[in-house]
Amino acid sequence: MPLELTTDTPVSGLALIRRPVFRDERGRFLSIYVEGELDALLPAGVKFLEDDVSLSRQGVLRGMHGDDRTWKLVCCLYGEVFLAVADLRPGSRTFKSVFTRRFQAEEGWQALIPPGCVNGHKCLSEFSLFAYKQSHTYTGAQNQVSVRWNDPALRIPWPGPDPILSERDRLAPLTA
Repeated sequence: MPLELTTDTPVSGLALIRRPVFRDERGRFLSIYVEGELDALLPAGVKFLEDDVSLSRQGVLRGMHGDDRTWKLVCCLYGEVFLAVADLRPGSRTFKSVFTRRFQAEEGWQALIPPGCVNGHKCLSEFSLFAYKQSHTYTGAQNQVSVRWNDPALRIPWPGPDPILSERDRLAPLTA
């Protein structure tokens, strides 16, 4: 079964990828990344350099974070999350546009997020395991943009009641 791919999203440069999931009596198996498969979507020379994983309990919201140089390939490996991506590139035709979607591990969906966009996710299941593949190594929160999760200019329709937040996310600024 081939990859399912769409770039028809409200955020310019954001792509959704659905990978085939192999299931049998033992569980499921899928590839997360195969070198070369996404080359048509990435600028020449972009390589993924770092893999990170977050484990969250239900109600935890992580984000909205990003920077102006890092491509991210994200997916839910276990459980279910609500993903939000906002375009903060001032020159972009989709500036301040937002994409949201529920990601369930069983479905094999990924999002390829371009630089200049911020993303966050909220854990909807008892626990979730969320993976990030990044084109630059993480050098600390001080080198990222953080935007408040409930910024009125972005109008992200987060599901459920008040989220569990880090201090960084609770105190993040609003977009200008």
